[in-house]
Amino acid sequence: MRKDKILSELQESAFHKFEHLRDGLAANDRAKYYFALLGHIQSRAFDPAPAGDDLKSEREKAGIEDEWLDGVAAQASADGDDVIVPRGKEVLQRAAQETKAMVKAVSACGAPEAGQFAHRLRLCEEEIARAKEGRLAAALIGRMLSGERGRGDGLHLLVMDAHKVLNRLGHELAEEKIDGAAVFGIEAGDRELVAAFMRGVNRTSPLRFDHPGLDTTATRLKTQLLIQNDIGETDAHVFLCAVRSGAVELTYTDVHEKRADFFQSMLAALEPRWQARAIKQAKDLPESSDYFLVRGTIPWSDRGQLCRVLTEVGAKLAFLIDWNKARKALRTFVKGNDAVEVLAWSTQEELGHMAFLKLGGRDLVYEALELLEPGTIRPGEPLYSVLGDEATLAFLRDTLKITSLGLRGNESELLVRDRVKAAFVRYFRTLARGPLLSCRDLMGLVVEGALTVRDMLRALARGERDFIARSARRLHLWEEESDLILNRIRKQSGGRPGGTDALSPAVLVDDAQDAFEEAAHLIGLIAPEKLPEQLRFGLEEAADLCVRAAQEGYKAVASAEEAFDESTALDDFSRSIDRLDGFSHRAGELRREFRRTLLDGPELGSAFAMLVKDCAGELTAAAESLARAGFALHRAVFDRPARR
Repeated sequence: MRKDKILSELQESAFHKFEHLRDGLAANDRAKYYFALLGHIQSRAFDPAPAGDDLKSEREKAGIEDEWLDGVAAQASADGDDVIVPRGKEVLQRAAQETKAMVKAVSACGAPEAGQFAHRLRLCEEEIARAKEGRLAAALIGRMLSGERGRGDGLHLLVMDAHKVLNRLGHELAEEKIDGAAVFGIEAGDRELVAAFMRGVNRTSPLRFDHPGLDTTATRLKTQLLIQNDIGETDAHVFLCAVRSGAVELTYTDVHEKRADFFQSMLAALEPRWQARAIKQAKDLPESSDYFLVRGTIPWSDRGQLCRVLTEVGAKLAFLIDWNKARKALRTFVKGNDAVEVLAWSTQEELGHMAFLKLGGRDLVYEALELLEPGTIRPGEPLYSVLGDEATLAFLRDTLKITSLGLRGNESELLVRDRVKAAFVRYFRTLARGPLLSCRDLMGLVVEGALTVRDMLRALARGERDFIARSARRLHLWEEESDLILNRIRKQSGGRPGGTDALSPAVLVDDAQDAFEEAAHLIGLIAPEKLPEQLRFGLEEAADLCVRAAQEGYKAVASAEEAFDESTALDDFSRSIDRLDGFSHRAGELRREFRRTLLDGPELGSAFAMLVKDCAGELTAAAESLARAGFALHRAVFDRPARR
């Protein structure tokens, strides 16, 4: 026999296999409808109160024209353990006929499972044949619909097994591959649509690394193009896309309800119209006794829009693989729904979570935590209670990004792990520096307060009362803001080890700001024409001392955290503390000099003299508080290594 004759016969044989395969998949849709109807019949028989759905839309989608099926369930009633329903046996026999069509397709395609399937079908048919007309045993219905292998064989189990084989055959017998998708029986115009879907799948498929999944099969069934994706290895985790005129219908099944929620949220930008979610029983699955059925429709108006929809849908599937495993790993370190938010972010950025899981998931984070000194995190204490909510989420987002980009860039696992550890150290050091950074903010306000008080005294000599009033109001607002920052430092300090104690100096800095506010109030009461020049010069010198003390305090805070990392920072820190010590001594001298000036100068009247004396006292007290804040900061910085 000539080779071309053999090739012709092989091609003819393959063509018939594709027809059988397509028939088998169509029979699968009809069988699922009959299973749903039988379950509905049984439910209505034993609980007739709820009207429920007549499954008309499911019947029409399966291509079954017999309208009498829509009213069968409403006629069902119970008699002991039996279900009384007209033509009930016929419905069960129809389910067996569709199962037989699937087994026939498996056999026609030459699959080795065909003989076993035929034997199992024969046993089911014999059991159904013994059923009475109009009376079905509830146990028989339950056994035929059961997905639990321990309860004995039935039609549903056989359909599940046959469907898996047909999907496998779809890949083995594909007429061609379009960008990795196995296709058969499609039309010329379908190729562009399959390619669009696969653009999305292939765009994100590398994010699963070596994890199996995302096998895609496409075929045409009458007026619709069907695209199926296996996603991962879980039996009940399936995605089906039906492209019809003007709409893309999505069908998605999952044993995890939270992942089903996530699937719907990922597609929110495409504005699908979702149907009410259904719960189906599948007790043989290890993850759950139920799985969730999600259906939705995305309208399209032109072919360009349709291709974009298919691409975006295809691109989202990779993020569903091991999603629940990633959620549980992240949930260890955050609270509430934050783990899902982190995964939503990694999906939006198209980073995924598989690299994170590949490198150990939660163990990868625990490795980073081991860098902390003993006692930094107490046993059972969540990470967010140490880093805070925002820093913890930011660190986990960085971890997903570092692992994804690192492994995709073929970098060594050791290097990627070290980068995660380095990121954690940065976040923890930022946390430890958090109170100190807030203290710097507080000191910045105090510098502004000191400068403003000095400007008010200069404006007093010029008689600029409006400027003085505006400045006093501004100082009052800064004092309130200072209180807020101080409260923030109290919360940030919280007894966490590893950082510099910024609370003690912050309290003294806030005292200085309180003194500036009081001094501003007193300046507003001073009549400039009554104030001798010598006293005015004394007040201005005290205010200038406060400015220098505040500025030096700001420098001290800015260099405190790096005092042990850089010699220059240590020198700057020590010089600032030394200068603050000198300012403290000068503040005491100014107070005594001012007292002598008041006693030796002209008579001012007791009330006015008290006013000026109090103003000078507030200014010198502010300078001394700033000096004491510097000393407290010095103690905190040099006490920190001892605590470690």
